[in-house]
Amino acid sequence: MALSAQKLSRNSNTANQLLLKPPALVDFLTLCGQLLASGFTQNEIVLIANDLKVFNTEQIQIVEQQLQAGASFATALKPLIQSPNLMAQLQIAEGQDALSRCCLENANLLAEQQKQRRQLHGLLIYPMILFILLLGLTGFVRFFLQPQLTDLNGGQAVTPIAVQIVRVGGLILVTLILLVTLYYACLPKLARLRCQIRWPILGQLSRHYLTYVICTDLGHLRNSGRPLAEMLTLLRNLPGQSLQASLARQTQEKLLAGQSLKAILQAEPLLPAELNLLLGAHATAEIQAVELQTIARQNYQKLIQGLERLLDQVQPILFILIALFLGGTYLQILLPIYQIMKGF
Repeated sequence: MALSAQKLSRNSNTANQLLLKPPALVDFLTLCGQLLASGFTQNEIVLIANDLKVFNTEQIQIVEQQLQAGASFATALKPLIQSPNLMAQLQIAEGQDALSRCCLENANLLAEQQKQRRQLHGLLIYPMILFILLLGLTGFVRFFLQPQLTDLNGGQAVTPIAVQIVRVGGLILVTLILLVTLYYACLPKLARLRCQIRWPILGQLSRHYLTYVICTDLGHLRNSGRPLAEMLTLLRNLPGQSLQASLARQTQEKLLAGQSLKAILQAEPLLPAELNLLLGAHATAEIQAVELQTIARQNYQKLIQGLERLLDQVQPILFILIALFLGGTYLQILLPIYQIMKGF
């Protein structure tokens, strides 16, 4: 039993070591997109990535073994990429000769996310310093000042009702957050995403991302002239944990149960309303593909703009929370003093 656990842990560590780090993934996707657009073959791309040190020795060996075994380029990259949604996009795009654009779009999105993550770290430094200082002030009040105030009050603890209410309210809030987090973690993937798109502020960003992913992939498939049934079969055979495969399986099951596609689109909040374009019998497959790809690009731009606006709001929100925390600390100091003064 212990040996099995050690072997499982060792296999998990090996798999994690094979994964491309975010900066390396951006570099590789950018390189892939540029080289594919210039007509380079898959094997040449792997060799160039190795020469440029985008891959390490183990990663290059895995990819080469997969390619030699007859796997497609996107499938050969599966051990190196953690995101099932990204893997699904690459596999769909490769099957429709759109891998170059797919790589470049995802590289740009990941690069933007990394840039905003660095900016977020910079914005958090000053509020975090203030928060640490406030924690020190709270500790001083709790362990030094309050005992002194208790002595002044003849040994009777001084805890105003307002402070008690704040403490109880904080405890209730923390408990609710823990319960909601546990409930959310136990939900299936699609149920979690349905909750996620209803979140304030972040929900709209999640919806833009989902619409971008779904419309991009369906645009590629529709451009090839595939009928809906064939598209669903192809999508459901993608990596099991991906959004695309989960939605395809659910949609196919509902269609087999006799529901109409229009009813399914209206009932499923994860599917964008724009997918009603697929029901338009007057439009050719090429026109529908262009419309879907246009919707995908629009949502991509909205996602980037929304992330930038959210980043601008982070620091003011933190300062408001720090102000509330500071106000609570002053209440712990001033209210006991006021209560003691009333006794004189």
